[in-house]
Amino acid sequence: MFTYDEIVARDKVSLDLLWLRDESLEDSANLPEPNVLAQEIADDLRAALGQIEDILGDLEGRAVAQERTRSATAAERAGGSAEPRADEEA
Repeated sequence: MFTYDEIVARDKVSLDLLWLRDESLEDSANLPEPNVLAQEIADDLRAALGQIEDILGDLEGRAVAQERTRSATAAERAGGSAEPRADEEA
């Protein structure tokens, strides 16, 4: 964390604040009630969480499939197959 003195001592420092106007909110008299806005936000967050959970499920499924493939490959090799696999030939 910097002190005020440390900040203003820097070259080309400016503490001017500029407010950007959000033109979508210019007609604030027509905004929905706060409870409606809050419900819309909650719905959006639930939808986003659902998408994240879908992605997580897909990633977990892939990890399980890869582990099964590795286990099967290790079991084949432990079984002493005399013929090399196609990817082992060189």
